[in-house]
Amino acid sequence: MNQQPNILSPKEAFKACFSAVAGYLGRPSAETVLFAGVPLSETRIEVEDIRHLAERIGLEVQEFSHRDFLRGRVDLPAILFRVSQLPVALLAEMQDGAYATAPQEDGRTIIAKSELAAGFISGGVSFSITYANAAEGMKVGSAAKIERRHWLTGTMGAFWRTYSKVVLSAIFINLLAIASPIFTMNVYDRILPNKATSTLWVLAIGIGAVILFDLLLKTARASLIDYAGRKADLRISYLLFEKVLNSSLSARPGSTGEYANRVTQYEFVREFFTSNTISVFIDTAFVFVFLLVIYAIGGWLVVIPALAFVASVIVGLITQRRIGRRVAASMNEASQRQALLVESISTLE
Repeated sequence: MNQQPNILSPKEAFKACFSAVAGYLGRPSAETVLFAGVPLSETRIEVEDIRHLAERIGLEVQEFSHRDFLRGRVDLPAILFRVSQLPVALLAEMQDGAYATAPQEDGRTIIAKSELAAGFISGGVSFSITYANAAEGMKVGSAAKIERRHWLTGTMGAFWRTYSKVVLSAIFINLLAIASPIFTMNVYDRILPNKATSTLWVLAIGIGAVILFDLLLKTARASLIDYAGRKADLRISYLLFEKVLNSSLSARPGSTGEYANRVTQYEFVREFFTSNTISVFIDTAFVFVFLLVIYAIGGWLVVIPALAFVASVIVGLITQRRIGRRVAASMNEASQRQALLVESISTLE
């Protein structure tokens, strides 16, 4: 068990706590292994940093609040963060309600729950080992395999709550889009022939509210996509740089310039996930809803937009194949130019 003497900063205290949790779960516990190449703040430890450290040794992190701790809804082992105090590693719960901990700054290895509850708890994180073959179909006698999330899909999956809100806002935006043509149709078919001015005012106020909510939803959707994009960009850039530094020479291409060009191509993948691509997919799905509305109003007239939609999809598939080949050739040429440029400059130096 890692000792924790003379700890002066939250950073050093967290390192000792995390090392103790890792050793308790049978993972590497040496600080030189756990924290190599990971910058940590001296005053505040972010949950994303903890999650990244845990993923490197096959651990899963679950964040909890002070209410969860007071109600006993915390899985152990865990690290508890306290206001104006150093964090403490809770390894196991004892029969008398106390917790077995890593050696604290005063040398104690047991702390009472009442003592923790008396202080100000800002939250904490619990840890568990994730296995890739932990399902019921796991073969008898096979060793448990530690699962590690993919560097890209795992990062984007962490923002599923944000993207679920983006999906929800896109659904309401498309539903509100139906109001405008219905308003226009009612004005020309019923309001103007009957000169129903009062009804027109009511409908105008209603469509104005719809336009306002549509604007608010689009603004909120853009903000959510931008927020998730910036967070994902920082995370992916960090992970990508780490993979570049830790990659073996045998896995790298022969040219340094080509390798650098490949690394920069991740921008295209990031743009796919962090742009309005999700909204475009939802808008495409709502095409069928719009066709259904047109059919309910105009009957066979739905054939015209339906044929236009099918034709646009066919044209897009044909052009996508041709454009894809040309883009691949262009990227290959760009990689070769980058390789020649970098090697030429390196030779001149």
